[in-house]
Amino acid sequence: MRLIIICLISLTLLSCSKEEPKWEWCEQCTMEMIAGTYTGKANSSRYQFRTELWEDTKDIDITITISGSARYMNVLIHAPGYYYHRFVNNYTNSYYLTDGDIFNATIWKQDDQLKLVGVCKNYSVGLVIQVVDFVVFQQPDS
Repeated sequence: MRLIIICLISLTLLSCSKEEPKWEWCEQCTMEMIAGTYTGKANSSRYQFRTELWEDTKDIDITITISGSARYMNVLIHAPGYYYHRFVNNYTNSYYLTDGDIFNATIWKQDDQLKLVGVCKNYSVGLVIQVVDFVVFQQPDS
C-alpha cells in the first residue's frame, strides 16, 4: 500500500511540472515587430595590442533602440561610459541584425517576447580594442 501511495504522489508531481517555453530564432520578424527599446546587461572587455586584456567589466547596463521602415533599420547601442554606436542598414525580415564586424545580434522569440543576443566591437587601426557581449529584452510598449 505504501508503494502505491508513493507512486501516485510521484506521478502527480511529475504531471504538474510545466516545461518552460523555449526561445526560438525569430526567422520572419518584421521591422514592426522588432522596433522598440531593448534593455539588459553586457560585459565589456578592452584590449591593448590586440590580445592583452586591459579592462574587463561585467554586468553593465545597456540599451539598444531599433527603429526604421520595412527595408531599413536605425540602430542605437548605448552602454553609458563603455560603448556607443549608431548605424543604418538594410533589414530583410530575418533573425539576424548586423553592421559588418562592428555589431551582430540574433533575434530570439518566446511567445510575444523578443530578445537580442550579440556582440559589438570597437577597432583601432584594424585591431580589436573592445568587445561588448550583451543580452537585451524588448521593453513593453516600445
